[in-house]
Amino acid sequence: MPARSQIARSSTEHGFAMVVVLLFVMAMTAGTLALVLPAMLETVAFDREQSTQRQLEAIHLAIVGDQRTTFGYFGDVGVYPEHLMDLVRPPADPADAPGWRGPYLQLPIGSTVTLHISGSSPDTPPNLRIPAGGIQDTQIIDAYGNPIEYYLDDEKWNNPDKLALVSRGPDGRSTYNPDVPQRFKFWEGIKPINDAYPADPRNADNLVFPALRSNNLERLTRHVRGTIEAQISNFDFNPAVNAAVAACPNLYTMTITSVPRGHLDVRTENVGQVTAPVTPVDLQQGAWTIRLDSPLAAAAIVEQAVTVTPNATLSLALQGVSINSAGTPTFTLGITNRFTASTDDLDVYVSGVKQAAVAFRNATTNYTVRACAPVELRRRNTTVVLDSFTMPYGISPFTKIVGASAVAFTVDNNFVNPEVRVYRNGNNTVPGEQIGQVGRMRLRTFTVMSGDFLTITNNAGAVVYGPVQITAPTTAVPGSPQS
Repeated sequence: MPARSQIARSSTEHGFAMVVVLLFVMAMTAGTLALVLPAMLETVAFDREQSTQRQLEAIHLAIVGDQRTTFGYFGDVGVYPEHLMDLVRPPADPADAPGWRGPYLQLPIGSTVTLHISGSSPDTPPNLRIPAGGIQDTQIIDAYGNPIEYYLDDEKWNNPDKLALVSRGPDGRSTYNPDVPQRFKFWEGIKPINDAYPADPRNADNLVFPALRSNNLERLTRHVRGTIEAQISNFDFNPAVNAAVAACPNLYTMTITSVPRGHLDVRTENVGQVTAPVTPVDLQQGAWTIRLDSPLAAAAIVEQAVTVTPNATLSLALQGVSINSAGTPTFTLGITNRFTASTDDLDVYVSGVKQAAVAFRNATTNYTVRACAPVELRRRNTTVVLDSFTMPYGISPFTKIVGASAVAFTVDNNFVNPEVRVYRNGNNTVPGEQIGQVGRMRLRTFTVMSGDFLTITNNAGAVVYGPVQITAPTTAVPGSPQS
């Protein structure tokens, strides 16, 4: 039997050996961590950056879509979201965001990702827990745990919009000042469109989508509106015509309805102009339906679905009703002859027939003319045609000014009016010939004749400017006190 002292010595040696082994294991573990941890932290940093970049791109896509087949929140609602949370939460009142068909983002709700180091189990440290980005409370956060910043500038008249999503990066700093970074109206400080933005130390590690380059303004430019051009023709059986001709002015109404917004976004345009066969209409990107009507047709002439893509023109060739301008209703045509030379009296021909009355210079002469009939103004007792047009349908009297100088009429449509229409030479009952429309926050310049009377109405048909006689270049702001 071993002596008691031998047993004690053996236990001590065994315990010491265990301590040595434990210290060795700890040293090895520490050494492994020292080698592995920097690489793992670098992986975490890379993953955070990639996750945030994907998130910024996803939010951008949610706002405007790919702009070819999808059009995002803007395509559905017709405006940008005021707050990024509008992409994921339905409006309290559907009337505040008609057409909302979200959520437009599918993000984790305040989740985290756990990174396991050195083969440890999920329940055994050491582990690293990093935010994955998502939604926390009332803000969308990035993988760094910071709220994503939302930059938008859509208030530059006739210029494309500017849109960017910004992460404050690892250091969490930015030149964005307010406490509500996800409401675009509150942006202050250096803006991403400024080429000096990355040079500020607070923005040095920020992530921006679209990624910034040498020309930030160009990189962040975003087109979200396109144009429909309707070219309508109708066959005129009048023996003096007997051909397919450009649409009779004011004979057709084109109703354009947003598919997602329905009756809450409907545009009604009088198409076919005296001076131009094509009627351009500016619209937000997305899905629309077109309906063409005429008082001479019992039902819709055309019903068609269209897709408006940004910064592009969709040309529509539409066939109207057949007419006979030798038997249409008659209306009053006033020819105002502003020519001054003694040789500038005018003969008026309607459907090829010379009218008895001469349109003398410096005078207005009235005629009774059938709607949609072709009209020619010739220098008296010659075959020289100084002007020609088609008599509009339903505008009486319709005044045509010739021999006057052309002047520019610019419409500056402020945010009060979603859309306005511009008419000339109408009366108290009919605003006149529609020469175009101007969308919200847009500028458009029209060429008119000195002496034309211009009227502007809103989308509901209410007069918001005029009628005003234009004799010099003029800028109209619909709804302003000058109206």
